[in-house]
Amino acid sequence: MPRATLRRGKTGDPRPCAHAAASIYTEPSSTGCQQCRDRGEGWAALWLCLSCGWVACSDSSPNQHARAHYEETDHPV
Repeated sequence: MPRATLRRGKTGDPRPCAHAAASIYTEPSSTGCQQCRDRGEGWAALWLCLSCGWVACSDSSPNQHARAHYEETDHPV
């Protein structure tokens, strides 16, 4: 899941990208990557899907479950 970035408007003021503006707070589904836990493996970092609350390991982790979640669901942030 890409990180939210601020873009500059015509006045130079930062404005959130459309994906970040569409995100809402969601309760995290867990405190770790459940797919890694099920396999008995660890992770480098975790990402939270702001569309559904799914918690998964980052691209820095061997399994990259957050990327797989994005590719399966098309959740933008």
